[in-house]
Amino acid sequence: MKIRILIITTFLSTDVLCIPATGRSWEEEACAEQNIKGQDRYTCSEGKITCLPGWQGDLCQVPLCGSDCDPQHGYCTKPFECECNLGYSGDSCRECVKLPGCKNGFCR
Repeated sequence: MKIRILIITTFLSTDVLCIPATGRSWEEEACAEQNIKGQDRYTCSEGKITCLPGWQGDLCQVPLCGSDCDPQHGYCTKPFECECNLGYSGDSCRECVKLPGCKNGFCR
């Protein structure tokens, strides 16, 4: 049996979907019962993917951060849950935090 492999990579994760060479599209294969079971990012109707709220991308693999998460200092691993990069804090990652051991530094 021939198998095609679809690899979707984002900043945070890589999803690998093995697709038997059945002539079905990658979207139809993603909607197959064994592939849709256990995931909580999309639903399928007639072989077409619809992302659930908070997700985007071909396989709904990219969580939406929302407009309050600073795009330079924050990121999301789950929808609307802003995680801060090192040196930033707060709900939207806009508060600069001096790094430990920094004696003469300042935040901009």
